[in-house]
Amino acid sequence: MDIIKQISFEINIPTSGFSGAIEKELPTEVRKAFAVAISSTNGDLLHYRGKVRLNLGNTNIINDGEDAKNYMDKFDFGNLDLNTTDRRLRFSYYDMPTPNTVFPSGGYTVKVVIHYKQ
Repeated sequence: MDIIKQISFEINIPTSGFSGAIEKELPTEVRKAFAVAISSTNGDLLHYRGKVRLNLGNTNIINDGEDAKNYMDKFDFGNLDLNTTDRRLRFSYYDMPTPNTVFPSGGYTVKVVIHYKQ
């Protein structure tokens, strides 16, 4: 029986228009990834300004430039077997300034959560 777990990574967004990326090797216990969720310390900015991209191994999960708001709830992408493939997570986030939002003085943090089976 599979055990369901989560692993998360964060990007600090210190300035308006900042573009950040994470590239991490996933632990060997991450056998099958099946969902992703993106959250933030400032949900409004994530919703209105965030653009993202996500690759797991050699598989493109979220196309470059897609709205982060589409992934604020858990997005199920099926069972991606990571046992025999490249185990890297590549996540990019771009803060796209808009006239209707104000960037906070301390910036904000974006978190990507991968749901997986152990």
